[in-house]
Amino acid sequence: MYLPVRAAQLNEPDLNCHLFSSSFMFHSMCPIHPVRFMLNFDDEPPALRYIIFAFTAFYQNSPLQNVNEFYQQAKKEILNSARFSNEKGALKYIQTLFVKYQFYFARGQPAAGIDDLTEAMQLIQDWKLDIDPNVNKNSLLPYEKDERRRIYWVVYYSVKSISLRTGMVQVPPISQEMQPHSQCFLGGGSAAICETSNLLQFAGPIIEYARKTPDSLTFLLSSEHQDAINKHVANIKNWQTNLPDHLRISPEKLPELLKSGDFSGILDTAILPVIFTCITYRSVLYTTFIPRLLHSPLRTCTTTKFIVSAMEVCLNESQGLEKLFRQLLTMTITERKLDSGFWRGVANIANGCFEAATVSWFMYCRTLPYFWDRYKKKSGRCDKKAREAIKSRMEVFQQCLCLLQTSQCGDETKFSAFQPTNRECLVSPMLRCVNEMSSEILKHDEIFQAETQMPRNIELEKNAALINKPSSEVLADLDSKYSTQNSCNSTSSIYDNYLNITESRSYSNSSISKYSHNNNRLNCVELSMKVMNLESDENAYELVVVSEESPWVYLGLLGMDVNNQIGWKAPYEGKWRKFWHQSWDKLVLQ
Repeated sequence: MYLPVRAAQLNEPDLNCHLFSSSFMFHSMCPIHPVRFMLNFDDEPPALRYIIFAFTAFYQNSPLQNVNEFYQQAKKEILNSARFSNEKGALKYIQTLFVKYQFYFARGQPAAGIDDLTEAMQLIQDWKLDIDPNVNKNSLLPYEKDERRRIYWVVYYSVKSISLRTGMVQVPPISQEMQPHSQCFLGGGSAAICETSNLLQFAGPIIEYARKTPDSLTFLLSSEHQDAINKHVANIKNWQTNLPDHLRISPEKLPELLKSGDFSGILDTAILPVIFTCITYRSVLYTTFIPRLLHSPLRTCTTTKFIVSAMEVCLNESQGLEKLFRQLLTMTITERKLDSGFWRGVANIANGCFEAATVSWFMYCRTLPYFWDRYKKKSGRCDKKAREAIKSRMEVFQQCLCLLQTSQCGDETKFSAFQPTNRECLVSPMLRCVNEMSSEILKHDEIFQAETQMPRNIELEKNAALINKPSSEVLADLDSKYSTQNSCNSTSSIYDNYLNITESRSYSNSSISKYSHNNNRLNCVELSMKVMNLESDENAYELVVVSEESPWVYLGLLGMDVNNQIGWKAPYEGKWRKFWHQSWDKLVLQ
């Protein structure tokens, strides 16, 4: 079981002795061979030694002063080691650059290491380390071949993942020749990171498609859009089907699987497919908050089935992640088998927490009763149990994000107390957003309770029956009714009266219109990721903000605001905000 070494203070000899105890040395993203590194310690480049010491010290919760001493020494040595004349020297320098990037990532500031990561990727191409060593380097020993494969895969996976989330870096095509490296340096099957790198090839078109604003709501519910979604989902399912058995994960198998040094990669094989599946359906899920859709020609049996299916898929996927994350929380809080070092090493799972929380929050707070009722009928769940399940799920996601944030920020006191910290890191904007989602859920609870205590309104109950009819029948009924009473049978008059009926069914009592109607202009705070200068203070965590960037997620809020207070900073958010506003106010049918 994973039990990292704790030390009050670590100097160089201590780190040398305890290096094997650091989970980083057997982590799926570690680019060096730990056994060979220790055996050849005196011959390893000083830059590589010191940056590993800095990383290991931080990983093992050493005082920040010690961490920074190693880091500053590593920076000096890196400047001196940038010149090399052979492949081995290039390989060591690439390893050094990548560990430096990992050091920034572990401290929650990966944006500070982008240049190091892109330089490592470029050097891999320059020295043709993206070609499998079996092709032209058969004289290498097996561990040397595996080391070259590993450095390629960890760098490529990191660059590709960052590119999908931020668009900040360009990614070369994946190597078709490079074989997978072993699961860990001590043997085992193929590493999870090689499999997830292949999954990321499918993810690129999915994310690009999800971020692009459609021309109209008609296209969003069209057969063409459904076919595109089905194609993306089929690619994800096909990848899951071909996943090797030793990389398949379940909550029950989690304790055993975490004994492997590849635990971060194995978690990614379970979490990334959920993220990309939910992203694929997100825009369809969002249509469930538009009242005018209920009385438009777009509401057909086919589109309703499509929308409800999207709801069911998203909630089922988020439920699967909840079980996995709940097991991690049990092993951390109850059993005390996992500590901050583990959570620091699995920071990528924050994206899974955020995506699963977003679809859960949206269905709880924004989905109209018409669609919610159909989801309940299809899933066989009663209203109370379905809503309680979502609230319980949100608590799990909140707690996981809290542990991820405090571990990245190095706030051991807050981590031990399972409380968030006010320090900034990669996870901070996601945690703030999910906290606001939970606050909005609590407000909806008050609204639902108030609605259940209201006296029966017979007229509303009669009107509610209209919503369950096809829109053509309702318009025909209204046409007859209002042409007799008002001698006016214009389409606009009938449409307006139908709108009043549908919106009277508790939409006015809920906060749906309050939160969604103003999405054309964002009068609240846009959440961003604060990039900090890790060298601004060597003895404290009071760091200086260098810049603010879009948070590193695969998909933000897609034009929505949360709790009428916060939005998301990303280039595509504004266009989606305008699109939902038009759909809400005018129901664009082009």
